Amino acid sequence: MRLGLVRHGQTAWNVQQLAQGHTDTPLDETGLAQAREIANAVRTAWSDGPAPLFLTSDLQRAATTAEIMAAAWPEANLHSTPDLRERCFTPYEGRPWREMRDWIYAESERTGIPLEDVRSEGGESIRDVFHRVSRVADGLTDHSGPVIVVSHGVALSLFLARCLRAPVEVHRSFRFGNGTLTELVRETTGLMLMTRWNESAESVAGRAHA
Repeated sequence: MRLGLVRHGQTAWNVQQLAQGHTDTPLDETGLAQAREIANAVRTAWSDGPAPLFLTSDLQRAATTAEIMAAAWPEANLHSTPDLRERCFTPYEGRPWREMRDWIYAESERTGIPLEDVRSEGGESIRDVFHRVSRVADGLTDHSGPVIVVSHGVALSLFLARCLRAPVEVHRSFRFGNGTLTELVRETTGLMLMTRWNESAESVAGRAHA
């Protein structure tokens, strides 16, 4: 199986470094351009195989990115699921990301709760998100065709950790830029080999023509 992980295009809140979570923010003009560019680059790079199955978060910044990408393959199937949503950051959504980050570390230190298990009132912990994205990742175990997953920064870091059979804490090692592609291939052993990491559309297109 060939697996692509794509983070949605840029939003205004990305630029302002605000926590988005489940708030349904749209792509800005740069984000729409990023979606078109990564769509064209991936279509070229993946032209030697069948149309991929697209799985996307149902939040519009990811869903719009996925719709633009899927349009490059008229025969592609696209499915959305709330399991691929970003972590719910209530009550910090719409506030500077650093406030959420600082609160998590302070709360972990105050209570002794591991960082991955800290949960704001009405929000989700990292482990909560790991469990729900794992349902999607595990559902691909017997899938042989190409798949592209379009989601969010934290959710994708956890999805990737699951694909690599790594513990939840490993997600801290992964960062995804807006409109980038990370690619893995499942080997005959069942293990996933990472063949691209956080590549821009320009990088993907350049390698495709190399």
